[in-house]
Amino acid sequence: MESFLGEPLKTFLQELADVVVAAFFIIFFVAQSFIVDGHSMEPTLHNRERLIAEKIYYYFAGPRRGDIVVIKDPVEHNRYWVKRIIGLPGDQIEIKNGVVYLNGSKLAENYVAEPIRIPKEATYTVPSGHVFVMGDNRNNSNDSRFVGPVSISDIMGHAILMYWPPHRIQILSRPKIFLK
Repeated sequence: MESFLGEPLKTFLQELADVVVAAFFIIFFVAQSFIVDGHSMEPTLHNRERLIAEKIYYYFAGPRRGDIVVIKDPVEHNRYWVKRIIGLPGDQIEIKNGVVYLNGSKLAENYVAEPIRIPKEATYTVPSGHVFVMGDNRNNSNDSRFVGPVSISDIMGHAILMYWPPHRIQILSRPKIFLK
């Protein structure tokens, strides 16, 4: 009787170990689920919505303007932010009169709810190995305007799917960053 129970238990434990290893591989190297915390990405993403971020693309190609990314919080490293990439290494970002300029050209951002009201005018040059990120809700976002450009190595994933709540399921496509 003992060997009869031993073999199914051994098989079960081996299969469980295989599942755990596969889940570990997927979560750490392929894709991961994240919860949007706060209102900084509205109207695109809302507080407590859930998304999937893939982790493979940036190993083969660099970040792209317009990508929504999950990054390590530059201040509280055990937390993360969900933001949009505005500038890439070498880009110059200028904010004046509530408008964002990329390399001297005004951005036409159809995903932003309202112009920037915060009277912070500044110019940033994105250093090598970094990106400039901003929330879509510019008036309620802690982002590169306040903490500076973010290291590409702090990008935890590229958001590709918003899956919760079910009535808002959508693929998170990368908009073109239009220049006027």
